[in-house]
Amino acid sequence: MVKDSVIDYLTEQLQISSDELKKYETDGLLPTSLPTEILRIREIEAIKLKDRIYEMTRHISSIKRLFPANESTTETAGKTGAAKGNKKGIK
Repeated sequence: MVKDSVIDYLTEQLQISSDELKKYETDGLLPTSLPTEILRIREIEAIKLKDRIYEMTRHISSIKRLFPANESTTETAGKTGAAKGNKKGIK
């Protein structure tokens, strides 16, 4: 299913970005003599990675909500029709 392929791809990208972010968060391994400009660039890159992770997580969540795993389109159509029928019957 296309949804599953997209979710799998985004999940893989999320994992790659998370692994990259871990490298930026372990600054304890860096020499203390690095110029402040390099440290600032690393901080900016870490912020970009955090934003990318946040956006991918949002996309994955949105796709899962748009296309729930336990309902097919025919089941949804049937439930919608039944719900309308119930509303008309109750007056």
